[in-house]
Amino acid sequence: MAYAPEQAALSILSRTSVLDLPRKDLLKILAGGVMLDGPALVELEEMGLGEYTGFSVRGTREQDTFETFTSDAINGRFAGWQRDCHPSFFADSAHLLTPHTGARVLAELVDFEQVSDGPCAGVFENSLGGRVAVMGYYPWILLHSLAKSMQVKSLFRWLSRDRLPAYIASHAKTALWCRTDANGNPAYLLVNASIDPAEELVLYALTDGATLTIMRMDGSEEPLQLSGQDGSYSIYLMPMLNPWETVLLTS
Repeated sequence: MAYAPEQAALSILSRTSVLDLPRKDLLKILAGGVMLDGPALVELEEMGLGEYTGFSVRGTREQDTFETFTSDAINGRFAGWQRDCHPSFFADSAHLLTPHTGARVLAELVDFEQVSDGPCAGVFENSLGGRVAVMGYYPWILLHSLAKSMQVKSLFRWLSRDRLPAYIASHAKTALWCRTDANGNPAYLLVNASIDPAEELVLYALTDGATLTIMRMDGSEEPLQLSGQDGSYSIYLMPMLNPWETVLLTS
C-alpha cells in the first residue's frame, strides 16, 4: 500500500473505487498497472472503458466452484493447481469472463465435477500502454495458499513492470514495510508475524546489489550479502527470525 497514487507501483480497483473516481483518473490508472475485480470490470464496461480491460463479464456463479490455474507464465510451476474458497461458507459471486483479442487467461472456473465454466481471471496489455489483470474469483480474501500467494506476487511484478520496491518471495507469514531515508536510501521493516520461527526467508529488493545491514530488536547488527539477481531485483537470503521478531534492514 502507498500513501499517494503517484508513489504506487500499481493500482487495484473494486466497484466502489471505480465509482469514486473521475473518468480522467480511471484512464490514467488503466494506462499503468491495475488489478480489477469482477464488479469493477462491469462498471468500467458501462462507462465505455471496456476496450482497455481485455475482458467482458458474461455471467456469475454463486456456489460450488474452484479456481484452476492455467499454464500461463505468471502462474509458473503452479499450472493445474486449484483454489477452493468454499462459496457455500464464504458467499461471493464468481465472475465468468470473455477474453478479448490478445488477452491471456490465468484461471478457469470449474465445478465439483471438474467441468470448466471458462475463464475467471486473466491479464491484458491495452492500447494506452497499460497492463490490466481481472480477477473474478475471490480477489481480495483467502489468498494465503502457496499457489495463490505466489501467483499474486508474480502478477504484481508483471503489472508494475518490476517497480515493486521489495517483497518476500518465499511462502511465509511476514509483514514488510518499505521506506527511504532522508538521502533516498531504502529501508525495510520486516516482521515475522507467526508463532513459528521464520527460516529461509527470501527477500527481493530494488537495491542495485547493495549489502544490507540487519538491526535486530536487541540492538545487534549484522551484514546481509547479496545472494543472487533476478532481473532488476537483488536477492537476499534472510537469517532465521524468531516468532514475532521485527528487524530493520538498511543499506
